[in-house]
Amino acid sequence: MSIRLRLTLLYSTILALTLVASSILVYITLEHATRNVLQDTLASEAQRLIDSQEFRFGHLILPASRFATPETFIQTTDISGEVNNRSPNLGDVTLPLSLAGIQMIQSGRPWSETATVENEHLLVYSTPLR
Repeated sequence: MSIRLRLTLLYSTILALTLVASSILVYITLEHATRNVLQDTLASEAQRLIDSQEFRFGHLILPASRFATPETFIQTTDISGEVNNRSPNLGDVTLPLSLAGIQMIQSGRPWSETATVENEHLLVYSTPLR
C-alpha cells in the first residue's frame, strides 16, 4: 500500500469522524433547545389557563379561542393523581404522570416529562394549583 493511499484513507477517516461528531453535537443541541422552548410554552399556557376566569378547580370551561385546538390537551387531577376533569379532545384517554411527577407536584413544583399515549409521544407539563 502506497503512502499516498494510506494518507488519503487516514484523512478521509478523520474527516468522516469529524462530520459524524459535529452532526451528533448539532442534533443534541437542537433537541435540547427545542425541548426548552416547548416546556416554556407549555408553562406559559398553563399559567394563562390558571389565571383565566373560566378555570375553576375540578370544573373546566375552556376559552373557545386558544384552548380549543385539537393538539392541546388539558387534564386536572387531585393531589393523589386521580383525574377530576379533562378537555373534550382527550375523550377517555388519561394523561399519565409518573411517581416522580406526582411527588414533585405534591411538593409544589412544576414537572414535565415525555409520555407515550396511544403510540404517540407527548410532552406532559404538570403544575400545582396555588
